[in-house]
Amino acid sequence: MDFHPIPEQLIKKAISGQQGSPDWSAILNIISKLEGNASAMNLLLESMARYIQKGPNSAKYNTLMLLDALFKNGKKPQLSKLQCDFLYQTLSDSSVSDDPKLQNFVHENVSEWVKACATNDCLDDKFVQWQKTNGSYRFIEGLTSDMRAKFIEQFDTCAEMITIFSQFLISAYLDKTGVSTPVIKEILPNIREIELRTEKLLPTFKDFQMKSYCSAIYNFASVTVEFHDAMKKEKSFDISRVIKALKNVQKIAPQPQGVEVVPEVQEKKPLRTAGDDITDEEFFIELHKLKKPVAVVSNDPVDLLGLSAPAAQPKVDNLLLF
Repeated sequence: MDFHPIPEQLIKKAISGQQGSPDWSAILNIISKLEGNASAMNLLLESMARYIQKGPNSAKYNTLMLLDALFKNGKKPQLSKLQCDFLYQTLSDSSVSDDPKLQNFVHENVSEWVKACATNDCLDDKFVQWQKTNGSYRFIEGLTSDMRAKFIEQFDTCAEMITIFSQFLISAYLDKTGVSTPVIKEILPNIREIELRTEKLLPTFKDFQMKSYCSAIYNFASVTVEFHDAMKKEKSFDISRVIKALKNVQKIAPQPQGVEVVPEVQEKKPLRTAGDDITDEEFFIELHKLKKPVAVVSNDPVDLLGLSAPAAQPKVDNLLLF
């Protein structure tokens, strides 16, 4: 089979024009030239990567439209070539992931790309994994009141889960029972998932309050995971970091509309300094005061964080498992 590279001028022609209006005749010409000539895909991807990373905004967007057309009109040999580390690296580059329009385009179309590969019996596991990690998030241009309420509801649920997990960890730490208990093992994957998803979600918020709340949840999850890992390795850990992270979540958490927060009058006590002892009873009293009930979830919630619960998960006290 002869190797015929796609002419550079044809690629330039295909992605020319205003943003969102590529030259479709040139794109169809490229698709036609790739039939029986799948080996040309590697050089084509290299050229496309240059335009995505260094081209003007219109060329970047139109190049993604060319990629979309290649996936949706390609056959097995072409689709197999498209699924490569070079493509994943290109689409994971900050030139795409930090640009709302480009990242949102990938997010809106990647499921169709995966579906096309699956339909042609050539879906690569790496592509599926890349979709889950890099193609699963989108930038949120503006939050409707319903979307905002759902995010707050799910962030509240995350905060409650991390709080409960931290209580199990602290009890294990004080009782010296370790982290190998069934309940800790069962909850840990959920906390790691919250940490991962909030980290990915954080840069997509433009709303300052929601961004701050997401950041606080991420930090709380990260500190708690760090606490767990330190205990597993039998290393020392400053438990006050967990309390500080929890206090920050409760301080930043948006209050439900129409609810007036009345500050609690507290007895003045001497300020604690680093190294001061705190009894187990005092510690858990403080922890309990910081907790708040989780928001009631509707029967059919919009799962904005992608943390839906698998069916028939075991119930552990009042733990809300995803």
